[in-house]
Amino acid sequence: MPPLSALLDQVQPELYRHYLTHHDHGLLTLDNGGLVSALSAGLSDLTGFGQDEYLRQPLTQLVTPHGREAIQEAVASLLRSGEACQLEVQCRTRDQRVLWCELNLIPLAGEEHLAAMITVQNVSNRRAAQVNAQQVEARHAAILNVSLDAIISIDQTGRVIDWNHAAERMFGYTAVVATGQPMASLIIPESERTRHFEGLRRHQQTGRTRVSGQVVELTALHHDGHTFPVEMSMAPVSWQGETFYTAFIRELTAQRRAHQQLLAHSEYLQLIQSQIPSVFWTTDLNLVLQSASGGHLGPLDVDLNDFLGRSIGDILQGSSAENTGVQAHQAALAGSTGVYVLQLGSLLYETQVRPFRDPQGHLIGTVALATDVTERHRQQEIARHRAYILESMARSAPLQETIEWISRMLESHIQGIQTHMLQFKENDLKTLPGSAVPAAVERDFAHFVRPALAWSKSPVVAELRFSTVEEVPDPVCVAALQEAGIAATWVMPVKADQGDWQP
Repeated sequence: MPPLSALLDQVQPELYRHYLTHHDHGLLTLDNGGLVSALSAGLSDLTGFGQDEYLRQPLTQLVTPHGREAIQEAVASLLRSGEACQLEVQCRTRDQRVLWCELNLIPLAGEEHLAAMITVQNVSNRRAAQVNAQQVEARHAAILNVSLDAIISIDQTGRVIDWNHAAERMFGYTAVVATGQPMASLIIPESERTRHFEGLRRHQQTGRTRVSGQVVELTALHHDGHTFPVEMSMAPVSWQGETFYTAFIRELTAQRRAHQQLLAHSEYLQLIQSQIPSVFWTTDLNLVLQSASGGHLGPLDVDLNDFLGRSIGDILQGSSAENTGVQAHQAALAGSTGVYVLQLGSLLYETQVRPFRDPQGHLIGTVALATDVTERHRQQEIARHRAYILESMARSAPLQETIEWISRMLESHIQGIQTHMLQFKENDLKTLPGSAVPAAVERDFAHFVRPALAWSKSPVVAELRFSTVEEVPDPVCVAALQEAGIAATWVMPVKADQGDWQP
């Protein structure tokens, strides 16, 4: 058998000398039985095994167990057909590290004792780079397909090169159909396509773009022809002399629908709130107003927003609740409920103040609800005055005291009403001091005088009652009262000095 050095003189000496000397390469030969007959020192350096551990051993001794079947098939095919072949296998190493090698099995025709020569090249780095590239590609694909936003990439001509699952759902085209197609014809309404192409051309000529790095709202086109609102951000990328564009697109249909529903709900709540007789506000721990709402201060021409950022003490200063209001809020900060009454103009508010806590239960300020109790208070006062009037009549109090209670009740608790006491005697009329009738009428009837319109009779009732003018029995009296501008009357019997009742 000729030595390996003699073989090198016969076939491309420089090439194979490289395999003999380079530490990442090795060279070996197989005899006609498929056993290793010679090998280079570089192969031992590569694997860490000595040459004697390979000689007269099958080639499977070179590789790890899971690659032996592939080696056996390759050697058998070489010996049988004499055809060269190439494969990548994981070789055994003495230190157990991963070593991927590319094996080229080259038949040696005409050699009496040699069947093949095998070159061995360490491709671990290349293999690692390939695996890393595959992993990167897998992660890229995962990100594209997991994203809820449509991710579309196009080349510098505007044709689709990436189209993720979300884009399939959003626009109605599969990735197979969309890839290679002009993106503009797929998802951009025809009226907007010219602007799209102008933008591409401007960026490629000047490097400037109006949408890169920004979020813009656009109208997109679906496969079935309907349009819908989207939000898009785009970034250009240059690689190997070419420019690519990637767009991230989010559909806004549901978002806008939800926004409109929220607006409608908010407007509805504001409508309700404006008609509820209450005002609501919150403060921080320093009793500074943070929020306020409620439309019931409208009659007072007060804008709640004017109070934001001001302290409760400052807001209530000079009011009827200057002290009690601050004390109620301080009580709420201490963990209890504070109550006070606040008068604003003609309105009266009963206010409850409670501790204001965050979802974790931490005290963050106070929350107050002021309810308009003006009407309730008025009704209570009217009932109180009526009770006084009836009580004064029951104990036969002086007429002037009863009249004063009646006048006070009407003027204080019935808004917009002025009172004037009129006394009837037979068919004559006399005015008592008051403010309801015109001054000229009061002068004319300062003493008992028969009115210009004859009084046929005066209304007499047996108990105290309130009536409109129309309820007065005598139409002549009605005409006279209306002529004087009187809208309503109290009619009551009065006890004379002699004990007789007269109206």
